[in-house]
Amino acid sequence: MTVFATCILAMVLGLLLMMNYFKFSNILTDVTTSRLAVINKNLESSLSRATNLGLALDELQFADTLLKRAKVSDAAIQEIEVFDNNGAILFTTGRQVEGGKVDPSVLRQLAPIRKPDNVEWSAHTEEQFVAGVTLFNSFDRPIGGIVLRYNREGYISIVEIVLKDLFTVTGGLLAIAALIAGLGISLGFRELRHTYASMQAALASVRASETTDIEATAENTEDIDFRAKLGTVTATVDDVLNQIEASAVAPGNQKA
Repeated sequence: MTVFATCILAMVLGLLLMMNYFKFSNILTDVTTSRLAVINKNLESSLSRATNLGLALDELQFADTLLKRAKVSDAAIQEIEVFDNNGAILFTTGRQVEGGKVDPSVLRQLAPIRKPDNVEWSAHTEEQFVAGVTLFNSFDRPIGGIVLRYNREGYISIVEIVLKDLFTVTGGLLAIAALIAGLGISLGFRELRHTYASMQAALASVRASETTDIEATAENTEDIDFRAKLGTVTATVDDVLNQIEASAVAPGNQKA
């Protein structure tokens, strides 16, 4: 029963560990994405004010300074890119040169032809958090977008540390719970255990007495059979002797 209770506790604590792990992971993802969204929103606001004045997106020379300033705000930001509707990179802080093309997965985020309620989007990968925002002109037509790539190494290291701590705490709780369960079961079922042991002893005693009675009965049966056979033989011998004596005293035998 102690092993069974420990297994049940291990399953429950394991489920709680998984729930807490995924909950923390989702919360940390939301917090990180929110930070990136704030940076993108500030850039979008600055660029939109200029485009609303009639300037083309590729004419905004101050965009390089804005992007570099935003990148310096967080060391985990790998690059920030500003691109047009065709996916051509207009301004960047990363390794790609201006005039290159953004990933097709990023360009697909510009599908709406009119300004929606939420202009922010994300296209995360296993290595990066990819957060972006679509740029619109004064007629609410998309003219391009901003994409920010954020390194996930810091995020992964934090999640691994939390997972390790969760395993440690869960293991300690399981050991304590198993000890308490074992003591509780041992004390709670002590009387039942003694009663069961007494029943086993009594049953063994009854079986032993039954075996002795059977052996004694077998011995008595064998003794009775022997006496009956001996009586039969004795009676037969007596009959033979009586016949011999009778033939000896018969009249014919006397004349001879």
